[in-house]
Amino acid sequence: MPNPASWGAQSARYDRRDRAAKRSKTVQEKDIEKAIVQAFKLQHRLSLCKTDAGGQGVKGLHANPPGWLLEALGIPALPFGLSPALLIPPGFPDLTGRLPDGRWVFIEVKKPGGSFREGQKAFLESARASGAIAFHARSVEEALEKFLEPTGRSAA
Repeated sequence: MPNPASWGAQSARYDRRDRAAKRSKTVQEKDIEKAIVQAFKLQHRLSLCKTDAGGQGVKGLHANPPGWLLEALGIPALPFGLSPALLIPPGFPDLTGRLPDGRWVFIEVKKPGGSFREGQKAFLESARASGAIAFHARSVEEALEKFLEPTGRSAA
């Protein structure tokens, strides 16, 4: 079993990366997303999958995304190696994961100053109503804090 002290050291490294991204004049949403993915993997052993409803589909995945992601998207397996990424609905969050107890985790990431579209807010509200942990975050600290809230259903 990994040493919890090493998790703290790794987490601190990603927190520093997140703070540096915030100080930068050109904070990129993708940098915040990467830092959140790493922090959740280290602190909660939760793998988050990056999705892009606006165009590119599922990042880092080809024709065979994990079954849990297809289930979350409500997408059936497509024949002939077609990519399910084509069917991601508008408003779908940037990061998606599934806890061992079966609950979904949806995180909409925005850079500081970025605004949320109505479709994104509606998706998070709908997901929370169905029992998922769904929230928006502008930093690693905010994402970890909202994930650990007692109800796991913070307000968007």
